[in-house]
Amino acid sequence: MKRINNLILALAGLFAVACADTFEERYDLSVNTDKYSVDATAARLPITVYCSGAWTAQLAAESAWATLSRTSGSGITTIHLDCADNSGLARSVGVVLRGSGLEKSITVVQKAGITAPELIFLAKDLAFANGAYKGTTAFETNLPDELLREVVPAVTYASEGDAWISDIAYHADDTEAGETEIPLARRGLITFSTTANATGEPRTATVDFSVEDANGNVFGDSFTVTQSADEGRITLSDDVVPIEGGKRTVAFSTNLGALLGEMKTEVTYADPAAAGFISNVELGAESLTYDISENTGVEKRYATITVSYTDLAGNVISASSSITQRVTAQPREIPFADLRALFTAEDKPYASDEDHIDYLLCRVIGDAGNPNMDQNVNTGPNSITTDENDRTNYVQSLDGMYGFRLKFASAADNACLRGEQVKILLDGVILSRESDPMRYTLRGVKAENVEKVAGAAALEPKVRTISTLTDDDLYTYCTLSGLEFSVKEGAYANVREYDAILNPYNEGITFASGTQAQRAKDGAANLLYDGSNDAIYMLVNMNCAWRRTGQSVPQGVGSVSGIVVHTPMERWGGNVGRYSIRPFDEADIDVARAEASSYAKLVEWRLDKGVVSVGAYVWNDGSGYTVGNATNSAAQLVQNRMHATTDNTDGSARLYSENRMLNQTVTADRSYPVAIVHGYRGLSASNYVAGDGTTMGMSKYTMLAFCGNVAGWYDWNGNTWTGKTNGIVMEFPTSGVGGSAAAVSFSIAAGKHSTNEAACSWTNASSYPVYWKVEYATSTDNGATWSDWTEAVNAATGVRGFEMRSLPWCINNSATRTSIFDTANQSGVYTQSDFGFGLVPYRFVLPADVLGKSKVRVRISPSSDIIATWNAGLGNYGLGQTYRNVRVARTYPFAIANAVYVEDLSIQYK
Repeated sequence: MKRINNLILALAGLFAVACADTFEERYDLSVNTDKYSVDATAARLPITVYCSGAWTAQLAAESAWATLSRTSGSGITTIHLDCADNSGLARSVGVVLRGSGLEKSITVVQKAGITAPELIFLAKDLAFANGAYKGTTAFETNLPDELLREVVPAVTYASEGDAWISDIAYHADDTEAGETEIPLARRGLITFSTTANATGEPRTATVDFSVEDANGNVFGDSFTVTQSADEGRITLSDDVVPIEGGKRTVAFSTNLGALLGEMKTEVTYADPAAAGFISNVELGAESLTYDISENTGVEKRYATITVSYTDLAGNVISASSSITQRVTAQPREIPFADLRALFTAEDKPYASDEDHIDYLLCRVIGDAGNPNMDQNVNTGPNSITTDENDRTNYVQSLDGMYGFRLKFASAADNACLRGEQVKILLDGVILSRESDPMRYTLRGVKAENVEKVAGAAALEPKVRTISTLTDDDLYTYCTLSGLEFSVKEGAYANVREYDAILNPYNEGITFASGTQAQRAKDGAANLLYDGSNDAIYMLVNMNCAWRRTGQSVPQGVGSVSGIVVHTPMERWGGNVGRYSIRPFDEADIDVARAEASSYAKLVEWRLDKGVVSVGAYVWNDGSGYTVGNATNSAAQLVQNRMHATTDNTDGSARLYSENRMLNQTVTADRSYPVAIVHGYRGLSASNYVAGDGTTMGMSKYTMLAFCGNVAGWYDWNGNTWTGKTNGIVMEFPTSGVGGSAAAVSFSIAAGKHSTNEAACSWTNASSYPVYWKVEYATSTDNGATWSDWTEAVNAATGVRGFEMRSLPWCINNSATRTSIFDTANQSGVYTQSDFGFGLVPYRFVLPADVLGKSKVRVRISPSSDIIATWNAGLGNYGLGQTYRNVRVARTYPFAIANAVYVEDLSIQYK
């Protein structure tokens, strides 16, 4: 193109010469084009100026990258524009020509040296709290620094109001951006300031940072700034570090997120001498991380990591993380009193702190394998525990002050022997507290929780009396002094084992083995009392080989040692007192064999085979008796009134029933409701072993049956209960008898008497009153007038009255021995009442006021109209008898053979 233009000019020149004589060519100011384009590389651009006269040339503005070869001339002249290399955006420069009175502008555009120009902010949304802060945001770009320095950012506010963003500034950063989509990118920063937000509402603004090239293309980006109305906040969690240390992470949060990079972290150490074990502290958007070295010392290490930011007003916003590094956990003894304080109403597992392995140092006062540690319980209608005893042990503090019951996870875990000193590692053990009385159990103990410290040593029991026992004595080894048995006949477990019920837990055990009741793994409660007229039940399980020894219990006075427990015995009327005692073996029963007592006998009603005369009534023959009738008094052993078998008064003591007649109507063959029951205790010759003192485990004395319709225990006005009851009455004089106290003792239960089977039972068709009371009245005029009835207090429980125990079903035929539920068409359901016969012994305190009277009456009678009804086992399955608040009605179709069975009746005084 240049060659063609030059040729044209040459021809024009020749033509001008040729025609010189004809005319002269003149040019106004002109150029070939008013816009040139050059490459980004350095170049020399020729520009031809056409002008007939003088002309001048100059750049429109000072330029650092373009210069003119000459700035003036005359005529047609070619000048040059020298362009430097362009490393940035497309750029332009203007050349202004003046001549012949004219002015012409030329634009020269140099192409961009950047392949793909770009500017991108790394954070598009910056959040700030209320306050004056300096904000910083980074961008990546390949635009030249000199270009960016000239940019004036534009701020757009979402809402009208004061401009709250100021001091926006660009800061060059030569750091390479690293991996990015922008070719040859580097970093840059924009800083700005915010003012405090007084609006009470969040506010937003947009900051635009961009440039325009010579071709009108815009390159840049924007970011949004949001400021809340909340004050600045930083939170940082604490950390507990294991011994080995390592990389750690703690939670961090702030509403100063846009200022994260400006926050400072600082580590301080509690012990300056140990400084330096924390390093590489890094702050992220949601966490703080750091490295901590292994703790090889014996002390815990402490440090604090603080994160802070100082705003433009000098206010410091900060938070700290307390760092604790553990050491190897050390064994730590927890005293009994301290451990008791950790028990709550809810069971909870024990957990040592991170620095300790806590243990309880104690003495074993129970014994692995001892059969008298605890009672089996019902856990459901068809579920009787058989390992409760074997999983149970007891420990007490070395000084004997406090005790705990241990419930091992399994019987195999229970290997603690009596007298051993052990450590119980507490981690994972369940702390279980029961109240009224307050007692403490460690549950879920495993073999690995127990460390033996010393071998077995003799135990020194605490010496107590019944009245001095407190809740602190529970689960400790105590000796109770001055005790004697309430029933001084029979075995320690004074029950008739022959009639233990066959159920899935003892089936396959033949009667000949003599261990049927033992296999049932149940327990009996035998009553003891002392000279202070206090009583306590001694609990003996049927697996104890010494429960029956072939001779009667000791008949004198002495001491009994054992573990003090609280064990509700539902099969024995439920409440057997706040405290009971469990001996380890017979050696713990240090009671004299020879008969002795703190009390004197006043009267007794007790029958055995050796008694040939009972008051005015005689045996029918040498081996039995014949039930009499209303017209043959000579043949009756017992009528409505019975003489005392032992009478240390004037011989007028009598026992009778106010529930006098069955169905309240005299019948020809059963007018009088008091009868003896043979085949149950001692009157059956086949069950009596001469010189044994017991009959199949029970005392040799027989029962007295107070027979009658259950409605007969209540007084009626037609079919309406009057609120009065009938009772069993002991009447005796105390004239000339003095002393400080008296008591009435008896053993009792209720159910159905079957003469055909010589057994007792109760079913849906037979019932009895549930709640009973004992009361007394006195007369000073030989019975002409009487004082009001006063209720006596149960010596073992401290309450008035008792709950009658039901007698379970039994059949003497071992081949067909079945459960009550089989009889009641409820086959396959077994409960705690499935156990052999045994009357519950009671002792009620009488005041000295009953002494020195011409007549005294002691009365055992119902205290409410609630009667027992059989539950099919699906609810209240754990009770010795169950009832549904059924109330007596005179017309209820009860079986007429109901009875309340009583034995061991006696009146004592001192």
